[in-house]
Amino acid sequence: MTYVFDALRCRFGEFPEPAFLLEGLDLFCVHMECAGNDFLITDGREMAEDAVFPVRTVCDFTGADGFMVLRESEIADFRLEFFNRDGSRADICGNGCRCICRFAYDFGIAREGMTVQTDAGVISG
Repeated sequence: MTYVFDALRCRFGEFPEPAFLLEGLDLFCVHMECAGNDFLITDGREMAEDAVFPVRTVCDFTGADGFMVLRESEIADFRLEFFNRDGSRADICGNGCRCICRFAYDFGIAREGMTVQTDAGVISG
């Protein structure tokens, strides 16, 4: 599993590389790759629950296979909202879960042995 840097405007100091700001959207994302799939991840804990993400536009622009939002959870360390490239929701994505767990660990959101709430249930990370 590796981070992949996209040549977009990088915001050093707020996130480690390869974080970037999607111009005009004020949406900070990290682009990660796992087993041939790449994903965009954003920390949505401070965003409104009904926030709308331009998933198709962002995935088309970056070539990502999916878009993930990390949210607060009352039953796990965090909750995963997974969106396919076409904007549809998916219950779970194995490679996506691996990436978001690494994201949560690297950013100090969760420790080893974390639990993740997905639309398919709670899993261990």
